[in-house]
Amino acid sequence: MKTIKRTETYNAPADKVFSHLDDLGVTGMHMTKSSAMMMGSKLHLEFLTKHHAGIGSKYQWTGTMMGMKMDFTVEVTKWVEGVEKVWETTGEAEMIIYSWYRMHLLVYPKGNTTQAELSITYEKPKSWFARIISFLFADWYCNWCLKNMLSDSKRKIENDKKILLKSVDTNGNSQKQTNWYVITGGPGSGKTTTIQLLRNKGYTTTIEHARHYIDTQRITGKTVEEIRKNQQEFQTGILDMQIEQEAWLSPDKIVFLDRALPDALAYYRFLNLPTDKKLENALKEATYKKIFILDFLPLVNDYARSENAKAQQEIHSLITKVYESLPFPVVHVPVLPPEERVDFILKNL
Repeated sequence: MKTIKRTETYNAPADKVFSHLDDLGVTGMHMTKSSAMMMGSKLHLEFLTKHHAGIGSKYQWTGTMMGMKMDFTVEVTKWVEGVEKVWETTGEAEMIIYSWYRMHLLVYPKGNTTQAELSITYEKPKSWFARIISFLFADWYCNWCLKNMLSDSKRKIENDKKILLKSVDTNGNSQKQTNWYVITGGPGSGKTTTIQLLRNKGYTTTIEHARHYIDTQRITGKTVEEIRKNQQEFQTGILDMQIEQEAWLSPDKIVFLDRALPDALAYYRFLNLPTDKKLENALKEATYKKIFILDFLPLVNDYARSENAKAQQEIHSLITKVYESLPFPVVHVPVLPPEERVDFILKNL
């Protein structure tokens, strides 16, 4: 078993980098095109699960290479949105230079940039002929794959930035018009499930940054208690991520946001933190198409959520008051089965 790793630095938010590296339409591009490294061949990609991202998602690669059949299934075995992903071949795999492989992606902020570490661990094939091919080409091919996956995603991000700059309002207006819909509510309101279902339907969605901030800090060795100990620093870290995220969104594209900048104001008030100029200035420029406030569900806590039922109700009330004080349409989404909630939202766009 051998592991080969490569790193790349991006001038983009960590969640943006992760979403591109998590997209097989970007990172699998080099395998779907005929090239010298593919021996003039190309493979066909087919998703085997309704959800194309997240833990448990599966897909199958098929085709021929050097006249030999290629047929293998890959499953995502670990997925921490915005931070980490692990995927590997499962079952009987018909490949040439490997008998099995696992890939590991780790994305984290580094100063004003984002660092992505991508590695592949593989086992050699069993037949003597394939082992010779593997000895000659496996490491070379691994490095080629890693390089292409990282560079293709970087190229796509740079192109997105160019498109974004062209779409920015140049008329001097402080508030741009957007096609952004905010999905919000108190803790335990079902936002994450709703966002995932919208993503599965093909809509562009964003990451929830309180959890994302915690996850990026946990990989450095900090505990959740240590991360939350200084609430001013914690909320500022989340705010910085949210500001950067919204700055990278195209105003013309329909996007469903998992919380937005005004949520920060609600949490500042809940924690009795003083609002700073950064938050005030960000709120002046924030603009959204419509706000969907989800009625909260029975609270279920996990490693990133520590509120009790009383705090849940208070935060929900503060979020509602903040958004209803802003000049954006607000729709309250009742407690319904997850799919029906999504249908309710889509019917009320």
